[in-house]
Amino acid sequence: MTRLGRSIAALAVLASITFSGSSIVLNAPPTVHAAKSVPLLLQPTLTVSRVDAGGRASLFVHAPAFARLVLSLTYPGGAAASYQGTTDGHGRYVFSWTVPANLKQSGNARLHLTVQRDGRQADWSGHLAVRKAASPPLFIQPTADHFVAGTTVGIFVNTKPNASFTYRLTTPAGDVIARGFAAADAQGRYVLDIPEGYLPHRAATIQAAVTVTGPSGARTRTTHFTLLPRPPLPLTVSIVQKAVHTGRPLTVLVKSAPRAKVSLTVALTSTVLARGTGVTDGSGRWTFTTALDLTLAKAKAAHVTVQASHGIDRAGGHTSFLLQPGTPGIVDRLASANDPSPDLTKYFTRIPDKVIMINAETSGQTLRAYDHGVLVHEDYVTTGMPQLPTPAGTYQVMAKYSPYEMISPWPAGSPFYYPPSMTNFAMLFRNGGYFIHDAPWRAVYGPGTNLPHASDPGEPIGTHGCVNLPYQDMVWMWNWTPIGTTVVVY
Repeated sequence: MTRLGRSIAALAVLASITFSGSSIVLNAPPTVHAAKSVPLLLQPTLTVSRVDAGGRASLFVHAPAFARLVLSLTYPGGAAASYQGTTDGHGRYVFSWTVPANLKQSGNARLHLTVQRDGRQADWSGHLAVRKAASPPLFIQPTADHFVAGTTVGIFVNTKPNASFTYRLTTPAGDVIARGFAAADAQGRYVLDIPEGYLPHRAATIQAAVTVTGPSGARTRTTHFTLLPRPPLPLTVSIVQKAVHTGRPLTVLVKSAPRAKVSLTVALTSTVLARGTGVTDGSGRWTFTTALDLTLAKAKAAHVTVQASHGIDRAGGHTSFLLQPGTPGIVDRLASANDPSPDLTKYFTRIPDKVIMINAETSGQTLRAYDHGVLVHEDYVTTGMPQLPTPAGTYQVMAKYSPYEMISPWPAGSPFYYPPSMTNFAMLFRNGGYFIHDAPWRAVYGPGTNLPHASDPGEPIGTHGCVNLPYQDMVWMWNWTPIGTTVVVY
């Protein structure tokens, strides 16, 4: 300190002393007015300049130690957010946040930062470029231009992996025929099924709409394909008999698709006489047999109505026949001294509803069918050769097959061997392979045909134990005979 400085200081001390008697009072030093407050330190730094919707952003802040921070953001479109924090002992703090995934507008997000410490405050404003969420990608296309109604419709969908979406199919009139939810697989492929309820009678243009939803909203794409009508389900209905007598069997033959469900109604004007249901076999055939038990004074026209269904397909058919008053049966024209009409009471104490009587004697070779004891059908037949006779006894029809392939139980080289032989109708009446069946290889039937004979160029010997009938007679027997029918061989 210079000499002048020391003098001024001494004067100042003296000036602060007041003499009061013998005491010295030290007065307070004069007031010194502080200079204007120094602004708070505030240095924010954005770590990125642009962020996509759903991305992360950060703001590094350098300010006084233990200062209180408030960061406010306003996104394009008006969405806002606010975050708070406190700097550490070195005055550092980092704000980190996620830009809304559903941001619908691109632009600059406004940032405002406030720092407070010891009653002092500082502010900073800035901006962050943000980009709205992109709509999810979506491409759809039918796998073919045309589909047959009721079959699988393929729609190729290309979108985000495993993204869920909705689909809707509409007709030209705007009616929704299919809708649902699905999720894209790794290839983006999905198969839609047309419901059974929409089967157009003519080609129709169908619109398929697929909608996938993402953070920015939904995206819909549409495509079109042609839906073709289904081919009609085949169905034919026929009756074996040209005219049917009351109380006698009526046989209806139905031909449709294999394994089709069939329902049948027999009616006389508005009166239902019989009903039946069943399923066609592997060849699409089904046979219905019943007896029409009613009294008629004169012949009347009756009709048969059939409904068939197979999966989603439906078909209807009908036919008519002449229903005549009942008849006592037919005359036994095959009866002879060597083959008289059988006396059923000799075999039964109670005559069955239906019974087939077969005379396997060489002088007989006949078959007679009885309905409630009344002869309704008779045929010449061929039975087993003497070495392999048709066994006498009372049996029942155990099973029915159509068609059926006969396989020889004897090996090749055996005198009884025969090659595999197809029959149209076969009814098993005894275990061991004893059937009543038609024989396309045989032309002659009747007395003596179970023995070697020269009159038949096709099969001049008897059977291996079965009973052979001509084809047309076998058709009648097949339709008339239910499983369980009694068979008597004598």
